[in-house]
This record gives sequence, structure tokens and C-alpha cells, in this order.
Amino acid sequence: MRALFTVQPSVGHLHPLVPVVRALSEAGHDVAICSAPSFRPEVEAFGLTHVDAGLDWLMSDQATWQVFPPMPPPGPDFPAWAVLTLADITAQRMVSDVLTIARD
Repeated sequence: MRALFTVQPSVGHLHPLVPVVRALSEAGHDVAICSAPSFRPEVEAFGLTHVDAGLDWLMSDQATWQVFPPMPPPGPDFPAWAVLTLADITAQRMVSDVLTIARD
């Protein structure tokens, strides 16, 4: 089996996937993780295969957030910003890359 995971470029999003990806890999499956190009070192530090996909940004570095609207302070506007940023903008920018990778 071949499995392709996507993850936001954040260690908090990556760490929960690591045991699943390792288990699949150790069972003999071909597994890779798609994420921002700058996030490659974090993925490869776990000995996992990284494939560049989507926007090149890091959650830990706000200097890379130019494509996103300004983050609001905690409060009623924050959930809408999180959905726009983490689901709408980043997912839309990753779809074409993931489809190409899956076809290959």
C-alpha cells in the first residue's frame, strides 16, 4: 500500500502523525508526508520521507505568513481566522501539488 499524509508545517501537527506513519512504514508500506518545503528538516528528523507541497511557510515563523490576513487577538474572530488560514488558504494551495504527487 502507498500512503500519503499532509500536515501543516508545525511540530504540533506532525508529532501525532509520527507513530502512524512509522507503523505503516515498518509494516512494509510506502509512506510519505507532504508539507511546506521549509518544514522538510522537521519531518526528516524522524527518519520519514518528506515531499514538498503547498505554500512555503512555517507556523513558528510569522515572517512567512505574508499570504494570510493578520492574526486577530484571542477572541470571537480567532476561530474564523484559523479556518481561513489552516483550511481554506493552505488546503487550496496544496491540492494541486498533492494530486500531482498522488498521480506519480
